Amino acid sequence: FGSASSRRRSKLAADCIIEMGSSIGRFIPCQKDDSHPWLQYPDGKWSPPPSRPANCKWAYEVDGYSLEAEREQINRWKDLSGWSRRRCETATNLCGLTATVLVEVSLERRFTVTLRHVIGVGNWQGQRSTEDFEGLYYGILDERHVLNPPTCLQRHRDIFMSPIMWSFTSREISVALQQWLKEVVDAGLATSKAFRHFASTSQTRFSPDDHSKTPSNVALSLPIMTEILAFLDEPRDLCHASATLSKSLQESSTQLRAMHWERIYQAKWPAFHEAQRHHMLACSVDVDWQELYASTIAGKLDFLVEVFEREKKLGFAMSCMMAKVTWEESTHSYIAHYISASQVLPERISQSQRHRLRYCPASARPELKPELAENQGYYAYRVLTGLPDLQKGQAVELQWRMQEGSPFGWWYGTVETVDRHSDGVQATVTMVFRHFPATSRWYRLQVTVGDGTMQRCAIGGYHGGLRLVSEEEDKRWMHIFPKDPVIF
Repeated sequence: FGSASSRRRSKLAADCIIEMGSSIGRFIPCQKDDSHPWLQYPDGKWSPPPSRPANCKWAYEVDGYSLEAEREQINRWKDLSGWSRRRCETATNLCGLTATVLVEVSLERRFTVTLRHVIGVGNWQGQRSTEDFEGLYYGILDERHVLNPPTCLQRHRDIFMSPIMWSFTSREISVALQQWLKEVVDAGLATSKAFRHFASTSQTRFSPDDHSKTPSNVALSLPIMTEILAFLDEPRDLCHASATLSKSLQESSTQLRAMHWERIYQAKWPAFHEAQRHHMLACSVDVDWQELYASTIAGKLDFLVEVFEREKKLGFAMSCMMAKVTWEESTHSYIAHYISASQVLPERISQSQRHRLRYCPASARPELKPELAENQGYYAYRVLTGLPDLQKGQAVELQWRMQEGSPFGWWYGTVETVDRHSDGVQATVTMVFRHFPATSRWYRLQVTVGDGTMQRCAIGGYHGGLRLVSEEEDKRWMHIFPKDPVIF
């Protein structure tokens, strides 16, 4: 069994093994729990600091630098520059800035709203749903403020709209909402409780839309189809793209293809499109734009439109005359057959001069009714009634014709004086036609309008009523205004 010293060493080893086994599973710290040298010496050196005299002041600072001195200097700079005062006046200064409102719509029908320089809100961006916009509207009404509702939301919510159609019409909705929200801000309602709640940081509420989460609907909702069709300007390209689509895409994009057919038609024949569009709305009829395109390009249809500067003659300068116009594909030009009491040869108008064509002015359509059939009479034979709010210097169009059997044409002039009659129905208007010399007999004309009757003119011919010219229409007239006075 060995010597006594060997037995003692064996017993000591056994005690050590038992002690080691009893410590398994528990942590034995290498030092005391309250010993944290990394906190006592934050510079990372765990060695004790060097010895120093007790009366020696020391600090961990760069020679010549003081943090407290820097803070005092910054505060002095703020006081001298008026930083604190300007900070308090930030909300007041927003009054002098232009408020900016931006609304963008996503494929999931969520709206990203961006507000800049809005009083009461400042700069803010967040996502909102249709329920949030409607809540804003009704909240403003509850606060007894008068405001028009966002009609675009209600219109698109009352009907079912597939994801691919939503991707096409989302731009229109975002623009309408942006304009409506800008009206709210301009009306000073951004400080209302409803608007502050709308622009808060609370979580946006979204109604669940399970059908939009399916892979097929997500794929159809991508705007790639709209973007591809928007690049197709030729009918054969649009037909080829439609024919190569899968069956599901063909069924889902029927309305989308119809919209693009209308877009191509409008791009090629703007005046024809406006005439047909008005006929659709006035008569409540549907149009197949693809079929209409084929008939128009084949020359099978004629449209009752108006032509500026008939036959490019001086006698028709600054006038717009009615004609039946067809399209001639072989020459890429319009063929205008003027309606007149005398025999007039047709005029060929090239595609580059299509700006000379327009449809009946929008302000005159409710009274002249250009959508009526030919057997009910052409609209250019009817006389406008009523007195617009005429002021000196305003641009107007006068109904005038030389022969009694001819239709009225529109003649551009400027109001010089207005003398309203005591009956409140008629007025004597003095007009000037500035494209003639001041010495010309055609320069100044006095007419009596308002009662809807045709009357003789002092310069010859007959006149009807007159209408105000919009700013956009005036720009179009100025595009053809003669560089030199018209003399003949």
